[in-house]
Amino acid sequence: MAKVSLVYWPRLPLARKAITEKLAAEPGVRLTISENLNEVIAALPGAAGLILSDADKIQARRVLEAIAATRDSFRWIQFITAGRDGFEAAGLPEGVEVTGPGLGVSPVVAEHAMALLLALMRQIPAAAASTAAAEWNRNLMSQMQSLEGRTIAIYGTGRIGREIARRARPFGTELVGISRSGSAVQDFDRVVAAHDASGALSGFDVVIAALPLTDETARMFDEAFFSALKPGAIFVNIARGRLVDQHALIQALESGHLSAAALDVADPEPLPGDDPLWKAPNLLVTAHLSGAGSQPSQARIANEVLGNFRRLSAAGRFAGSSKVAGP
Repeated sequence: MAKVSLVYWPRLPLARKAITEKLAAEPGVRLTISENLNEVIAALPGAAGLILSDADKIQARRVLEAIAATRDSFRWIQFITAGRDGFEAAGLPEGVEVTGPGLGVSPVVAEHAMALLLALMRQIPAAAASTAAAEWNRNLMSQMQSLEGRTIAIYGTGRIGREIARRARPFGTELVGISRSGSAVQDFDRVVAAHDASGALSGFDVVIAALPLTDETARMFDEAFFSALKPGAIFVNIARGRLVDQHALIQALESGHLSAAALDVADPEPLPGDDPLWKAPNLLVTAHLSGAGSQPSQARIANEVLGNFRRLSAAGRFAGSSKVAGP
């Protein structure tokens, strides 16, 4: 039987085994695994689809140029990451189906956001330092905080934002969603439109960034934003580094206006060892790891990829694309 030719670029190891096993076992698929950008470019002629994670704008442009050269066959781009900023900046092609990971890693990313927040509030980094020094440090008691009774503002009410809200609810918090429209969303006590949020900042104990990077949201967390927050507030970013003016974040931490911050993302990535952000006080950084460590997430992503292929195939989206003979 004829098979649809798909190229998979596992630039990130996320769900690699599960995706490979699902597609390799699918009767209608001829799968090519490309380990680097040059292999992807070489494999795209005649391919009908590409499965990959986001990449920087330069790499994305090269991929999209290769796709443009084979548009007689190409039909589908499947992202395994929620973000696709590099490709959107490079200009996703018209007439090509673009799909994402669905619920994918949203639950584990939300779990990571809560872990960062709780670590800051319960002084876990300081306790870890005391453990390493073999110190029984009861002085940390005066710095402990609790989530109970706090107001958490979650910027972004999409899948990840809602998953964070569900995990924060049992701690006895008030949950405020910030979105473009301000429309009510399940799991939040209230939702505020982004253009109206500035007047509410002084009431937020915690701000969690879980929104996409766009021209409108780039550097939205700036000096004016941090200055307007309640003194002693905590800031967590598990979305995109470019959402934050990192110089302004450093200043807010050094002044003590922010009591602490946690980042799973930075600008640039990897963050250079001499970047001043590393020396900011009361800052916890993880190296864009929030989507890792969940077997259910990997299974969801692989099932989403396979499900999207089957849906598009059943709809005839691959009809007329170049196919190769099966074994």
